[in-house]
Amino acid sequence: MRISRRILMFLLPFYAFCYVNAQHSHNLNEIDNKLSQTPKYIIFELYTDWCGVCAIQHKKIQKNETLKFILDERFYYIRFDAESKETVVFNGHEFRNKDKIHDFAKAILPESNAFPAWIIMNPDLEIIFQYNGLLEPRELEAVLLKLNILND
Repeated sequence: MRISRRILMFLLPFYAFCYVNAQHSHNLNEIDNKLSQTPKYIIFELYTDWCGVCAIQHKKIQKNETLKFILDERFYYIRFDAESKETVVFNGHEFRNKDKIHDFAKAILPESNAFPAWIIMNPDLEIIFQYNGLLEPRELEAVLLKLNILND
């Protein structure tokens, strides 16, 4: 029995480390299929690798266990690099990066290229919220409550 407890005590911190540091973002190319199986709201966090505010945003989300749980369980959370070179398919359309900003980022954020940017879509793929700039975790939770989508 003591050996089992020792093993458990050894593995528990490892499990906690893996969970806390896991990437909680869905792959954009899989969302069409997932939506057809289980409709959920989609939260997009658009960022760029060179954006310091984007890095701060990501760290704040990763430190907030409540928000990570909400994003994991209640939504399709997609963290998307607005300068990605990857070709993606969303809502039956193929998007590429033909210049600096990816065509997908331009499509869902047509009037701005400021990052980080937040887009929330309902399961019918209608944009119900858009914001450019840093959102504190408590502010994002407040937006979700105000939109009344945490209870859906």
